[in-house]
Amino acid sequence: MLLFKNHKYNSTPRSSTLALLLVLAALNWLARPAMALEGEELALTLALIKSIDSQKDLIFIRNGKEYNSAQAAAHLKRKLSQAGAKIQTVENFIELLASKSSVSGQPYYIKRPNQSQQTAQAYFTDLLNEIKAQKSFESKAKSK
Repeated sequence: MLLFKNHKYNSTPRSSTLALLLVLAALNWLARPAMALEGEELALTLALIKSIDSQKDLIFIRNGKEYNSAQAAAHLKRKLSQAGAKIQTVENFIELLASKSSVSGQPYYIKRPNQSQQTAQAYFTDLLNEIKAQKSFESKAKSK
């Protein structure tokens, strides 16, 4: 890409390509949605994802296909990072991202050994309640 025909700083095709790639990378970084989750809401959301990742015998069913816990956690992290400011609370995360496919609209399901299959929304809601109860218990124990 020549800016000035006889200028000593004319760019070569290679430097033009590099410059273009740098500009595109910068624009991509600037266009990333900002995450609205903060503080306790973010901590609770990440605790849900960490919990699913740690349950190695858990099966996550998305659009009729089974995924292991690590794949499920990676999928939910990716969705969360792409959601940006529309996710304000852990409940938003459960309802809008962790419960159903944004492409097909089909609900996600969770299967665990020796338990019946349940919707991901019910699973995450129950898990959130357990985490909150545990935090409340720990808080009361510390204040004694």
